[in-house]
Amino acid sequence: MDLQTDATKAAFFRCRRLVQQRLREMQDAWTDQKSEEIQGYADRNEMKTFFKAIKAVKGSCIKRTAPLLSSDSTTLLIEKSQILKHWAKH
Repeated sequence: MDLQTDATKAAFFRCRRLVQQRLREMQDAWTDQKSEEIQGYADRNEMKTFFKAIKAVKGSCIKRTAPLLSSDSTTLLIEKSQILKHWAKH
């Protein structure tokens, strides 16, 4: 027996749509507030605070090592130690 009738499915999708709409509104408001705050730092020539705020919003960059093919082109070197050994040969 299926407990989810058409009415409950419709209510679920309506509620989900409203929640997603409200979340987008909240995200837009936060973005607007942050952009005005950062623009204020730029206008007042507070460069240290300006870049600090941008970094906080953007997040830090994760440095990764790209995988390489082995010398015989048969295996993919993923671990950093393997890649360093490969580069040490060259």
